[in-house]
Amino acid sequence: MNLSSWLFLIALILLILLFGAFRRNAEQKALSFAACSENVNATDKKASPLLCNEKLSLRDATAYDFAALKGISLNTGRRIVSYLKEHPSASIDELLELPGIGAKTLQLLKNNFH
Repeated sequence: MNLSSWLFLIALILLILLFGAFRRNAEQKALSFAACSENVNATDKKASPLLCNEKLSLRDATAYDFAALKGISLNTGRRIVSYLKEHPSASIDELLELPGIGAKTLQLLKNNFH
């Protein structure tokens, strides 16, 4: 095989992997929104309360709950959870000390957590 054949093969593999990632993400979001349905028992809900337009306690939130918000990555969610475990009396405003948390993200957190 020549170089162009290898490059084509690599590009094809990357496209297949990328499509799979988008598909899994879309399926997860669909499941999360479906879990917000009123036809689902509360004990069966697997979705983040944030996806169901409910406010969540800052102390009870998981990294995935933070990542459910547009603009917050899973890694940033993990940093927030870690910071709150290390600083149990920290206020929401003190999250500005974390890398990746700016004024817009702080306002997003204030709007979605109590």
